[in-house]
Amino acid sequence: VALHVSLGEPFPKSILKPLGNVACGAKAVEIFITRTHAAAAHECLSGALRALGRALVAQLAPLKARLERRKGHAGRLDALAAVEAATALCVASDGYSESRAGVLKLCLKVAFNDRTAPADDSKLKAGRDRADALLRRISLLTTLDARIRETCDCSTLYWNRELLEPVIAAVIAPHGGAKRLPALVLATADAAATLRAAQHVDDAEVLVKGWENFVCAALDDQVVKPTCRRAEDELRLRTHELEQARNVGATKPEERAKAEAEKAHVGKQAEGPPPPPPLSDVLDLDPLRVLSRRVHIKRRVQRYLEKVFYDLTVVALHDWATYAEMKSLASMCYDIELRDNRLPAGSLDVGLDVLRIMQNIDVFVARFSYNLNQQNFVERKPDRGSKNVRSIGIRSIAVSLKQHGLGVLNTTVNYTYQFLAQKFDVFNQFLYDDYVRSHLSRERRWFKKHREECKARYPFERAQDFAKKIRKL
Repeated sequence: VALHVSLGEPFPKSILKPLGNVACGAKAVEIFITRTHAAAAHECLSGALRALGRALVAQLAPLKARLERRKGHAGRLDALAAVEAATALCVASDGYSESRAGVLKLCLKVAFNDRTAPADDSKLKAGRDRADALLRRISLLTTLDARIRETCDCSTLYWNRELLEPVIAAVIAPHGGAKRLPALVLATADAAATLRAAQHVDDAEVLVKGWENFVCAALDDQVVKPTCRRAEDELRLRTHELEQARNVGATKPEERAKAEAEKAHVGKQAEGPPPPPPLSDVLDLDPLRVLSRRVHIKRRVQRYLEKVFYDLTVVALHDWATYAEMKSLASMCYDIELRDNRLPAGSLDVGLDVLRIMQNIDVFVARFSYNLNQQNFVERKPDRGSKNVRSIGIRSIAVSLKQHGLGVLNTTVNYTYQFLAQKFDVFNQFLYDDYVRSHLSRERRWFKKHREECKARYPFERAQDFAKKIRKL
């Protein structure tokens, strides 16, 4: 990748997936050895070092016996002391540190020198070669943890950060690819040690925090947000399918079977891209650890659905049943428990909304009457063919105000005031009409004449007769 970037040569997109798989595989090996099976690996390592130590002691035994026999040999005491020191190092303990392995290597160099093991002695030469091979194995097992960490280090992702988002998308695209995502996220944490060792900034934690934010943003763009949108779309499609199934539930079984067979036949003939992996692969993941932060994909999807369902239910309260069904489907299909949005489980279609009353206040006054006893408005002239009579009570108005907010009250009062001012102006002009004034004057004279007989109460029958005559004008 570095060569492609430095030379400015393009590389095919197909290598992104293998590149991500290499990083995931390296971290999987490291986790398997150093974390998941650390105790078993330690036991195996101790047993291997113990066996190699005994084998090395066995290789040193002939040389030790020869040096003890040849007392006058030059350099015998140094070689014998080196052999005894190497034997003590192999027998004393099963663990080997780097310094201990270095001392053991020095002892073998002193023990198998040109005087004690000449080149013409094939037997001693073969023993020296086997001892060197055993020492190399001991050194390898001694530094195994460091070698694994160095081999599985993926800090190169920091220096090629532009490829992080495409690599994440390529890794999780196939079925089962989401299971490799935790290992890939863990690989991004290897750059933290290198960033903390930076000397060109006053506070190296700023670099670490910037890398952490970059990785979280990449996960948001490639995993979290697409998962949220896909979960919402799938819930809508499932709800639509259930609605269609309920609508055609009354059809004959033969027709339904025929329709399903045709649908299956069309699906087999249709050619297209392979279906995406199920959402459960991503939602079932444990929280992803990005340095000091945690990314819980399932919880993020839960919050997204709660916000979307609440906002859309407030905008269209008559669709509350649809979003309630989508909430149930989220619990059954994805095991996502959404909190109650505390919105009214109903629709204002059974009555009238405050905004609709305000916009058509003249129609409302003409068709509704106020019931003083029940403190509500009742429709006295329903629509032709309507089976129900609509009514508006205090609860309906309170729910409407809860939906639109208290800011609608000022507008409603202004509309009502303007309507009443207009009606009173018409009424004032009506009273100035000569025909109306003559009828009112006649009724006033009659009431003064028969005040004692009516006990100062205007008769209801005469009022009805007066209203009929006024309507005829």
